[in-house]
Amino acid sequence: TGTSALGRRVSAARVRPTLRQGELCEFYSSKDRRWVKAIVSGSQRSNATMLGYRIRLLEAAGAGSVTALTELPTVPAVRLRRRFDPGSPVDLWRGSTEGWVLASVVEAPQHA
Repeated sequence: TGTSALGRRVSAARVRPTLRQGELCEFYSSKDRRWVKAIVSGSQRSNATMLGYRIRLLEAAGAGSVTALTELPTVPAVRLRRRFDPGSPVDLWRGSTEGWVLASVVEAPQHA
């Protein structure tokens, strides 16, 4: 029988590395029900994944109640995700045969 992923001990930092100052991200606005462009603002506490990240919004959110460039001081990690602009270099997993390969982010196709 094989080893299940649940049976392995993996630190949270290896599953999702912490966000760094200046890193592009998106913030989930529950009021807007959408992801809002943001950037990690300033240096973060060592326990930011537990107590929240400081981010700066790059567009308005909260149904217009929060303007662009507003800094939010303690955003839970679960409401953030990394953002990669078109042209950004990324590592892409191509399966066990090819492994990790260098790739570039492309523009998302527009839906009709």
